[in-house]
Amino acid sequence: MLVLLVEMIHAPYGAICARLLPFVMKVNLEALRVRKSDNNYLQRYNEIANLLLDTSSAVAEDGVKWVMDLCHKFNIQSLSSLGLVEEDLPEVIKKGEYSSSMQGNPTKLTHDEMENILTHAL
Repeated sequence: MLVLLVEMIHAPYGAICARLLPFVMKVNLEALRVRKSDNNYLQRYNEIANLLLDTSSAVAEDGVKWVMDLCHKFNIQSLSSLGLVEEDLPEVIKKGEYSSSMQGNPTKLTHDEMENILTHAL
């Protein structure tokens, strides 16, 4: 999905990654809890949160909040300010389902979950 967005809106790869990251983390956590609650991905998200917050008591949602706050602190631009429009979302989602970046995701995201990510990133 990332390369597709870079090609569509001609925005820097890093800017797109930064904007998507907290929303992808949040949706992945929700999806993992529903579909794969018995795997180690949820524990990995907790470990990431502990590393980011330099504590042993953080949970995954704390990590998501930390990343979101960092994006606000550095004024990471919305995807709409980078050139993506709502009318582009169906194409991005359709093509993104089979993109290489989605193949490495901890769980397969549904159309609605991908739309949620993109809508919040707009």
